[in-house]
Amino acid sequence: MQVLHITLLQLCLFLQSLRAFITTPVRDRIKAQRKHGYKSKCSPFKPSILKNSFVDKDGIELKNGSSNTIPMIPREIIFGNLEYRIPALSPDGKYLAYVGPNHQDGSCCYIFVQEVSKLDSNDAKIVCPDNRIRNFFWAEDSTTILYYVNSSGKPGDETYHLWSINAVDVFKGSTPKSIDLTPGEKVNAKNAIANPVRKNEILVATNARNSSLFDMYRCNIDTAELVLDTINPGDVIAW
Repeated sequence: MQVLHITLLQLCLFLQSLRAFITTPVRDRIKAQRKHGYKSKCSPFKPSILKNSFVDKDGIELKNGSSNTIPMIPREIIFGNLEYRIPALSPDGKYLAYVGPNHQDGSCCYIFVQEVSKLDSNDAKIVCPDNRIRNFFWAEDSTTILYYVNSSGKPGDETYHLWSINAVDVFKGSTPKSIDLTPGEKVNAKNAIANPVRKNEILVATNARNSSLFDMYRCNIDTAELVLDTINPGDVIAW
């Protein structure tokens, strides 16, 4: 019992010392160290930091409210729309697609396509009229772009459909036509997989048969025909 009593006493003293160390301001601890002649090899705090200010590369202190105040990072850099997002080359390497804002109306996000041979001309064209793009990818035919769009259009009620569009038509002077490959109310689509062998077909998972399960369908991107390929046995979350 005596050994246990000594251990508890030591523990109490240690906790009191730790509490005093934590609650003592940093500035006071540094003053106490200097008073007793203690010198650290690496000073953990600089006086300028303790005074809520900064020192530039020349050692000049920059105080808040002075002419040398460090400028704030513009909000647009952190929260603004990205100029180039999800860049993707077509399988044949002739076209570059990406998601970006429309500077004419300031909205985002649209799918742009540009010919790789004319990257320096800055003539990227909007190929999709919808600006609610979540993600996209090229089909293996190098002309069709497949993309996900929230069909409900309501925040918090995401019901994503898979759409297709001929991205090369804009370079031929015609307006591309979008096709909903996974139609239906409350139908969600995901896990689309392109087929390099059957370039006009893809696999896509939807919950059209059962709202709580995603089956895999085979889709013809030319005719938008959906054929059930594999039924979800009930334990498949993603294909």
